[in-house]
Amino acid sequence: MFVAVSDTAAGDQPGLVVRKLQQCCVVFNFDDPLADVKSKEVKRACLNELITALNDTRGLLTEAVCMELVHMVSHTRFICVQFSSDLVRGLITKKS
Repeated sequence: MFVAVSDTAAGDQPGLVVRKLQQCCVVFNFDDPLADVKSKEVKRACLNELITALNDTRGLLTEAVCMELVHMVSHTRFICVQFSSDLVRGLITKKS
């Protein structure tokens, strides 16, 4: 686990944010709520820290950070869409 963004020198923060965004590209199986509990919690805490850091730190949203942010969102977005469509199909099946 990386150090907190707030505990890092200003010049090193963008690089640390990029590494944390890369770490958040790891995808977990949420079908089993007991699998990878510690890793899921680390990712959740990391995402919360990134949100706070990006909101509170002026100049942190560099081009490299933006590119990695787009990569992370695009990498994980399709998993959410797949899960949502599976959930909707399951709900429709239960009503029938």
